[in-house]
Amino acid sequence: MFKLGASPTDTMTTTTSISNGYALGWMADNTKQAHNGCFDGTRSFLWYDVPSGLSFAVIINNNAGLWSYNIGDTVRFVSLEPYRVQVTGRIKHFISAFGEHVIGEEVEYSLMKAAKEEGAQITEFTVAPLIQQGQGKSYHEWFVEFANKPPDLGDFAKKVDVNLREKNIYYDDLIRGHILQPLNIRIVRKNGFIDYMKSVGKLGGQNKVPRLSNDRQLASALENYLE
Repeated sequence: MFKLGASPTDTMTTTTSISNGYALGWMADNTKQAHNGCFDGTRSFLWYDVPSGLSFAVIINNNAGLWSYNIGDTVRFVSLEPYRVQVTGRIKHFISAFGEHVIGEEVEYSLMKAAKEEGAQITEFTVAPLIQQGQGKSYHEWFVEFANKPPDLGDFAKKVDVNLREKNIYYDDLIRGHILQPLNIRIVRKNGFIDYMKSVGKLGGQNKVPRLSNDRQLASALENYLE
């Protein structure tokens, strides 16, 4: 574990140590760097030269430089004095079926902002692309379990879509260009995600429902747990 401590009033960030026999490197995340257009996804950075506004993959190195390991998390620096990072997601959790480069941080922001405005409470959710093979436009399909539903699901979905378009210019371009239609929300029944995780033997421990999938495997399974 490389988390040593965080502000007692801030559970979203953590301070880190660089004097324990290991070194942490930072590589521009392939997904997020596409928004900036300035990194090829292979350049790594040391503590003192990390640029702002990027999500990074965390690379653990021993201080002799003989090996390195990508732990799979993505983070953003929120402070350089002291070094403080915020976990923004997982490298393998993204949607780019249409070139939109959507990451976990963006969907969480979009959903939670709409939920706060509408007085809704979210138990769990995941997002996957739905690619239309025949007539009609493709779209992002959101599977959401509510503890407290919004008054109007259609209006709620529109707000989530607007929020995501504000966070991700590529997704916005696809909507404006009529390549994608706005997202669709499907309601998962109470305890539906728990029941699904039980069915695949992944309930509890370190197992979590991925926020994003670039395929339909999870989405297809969750169709059996809808209201």
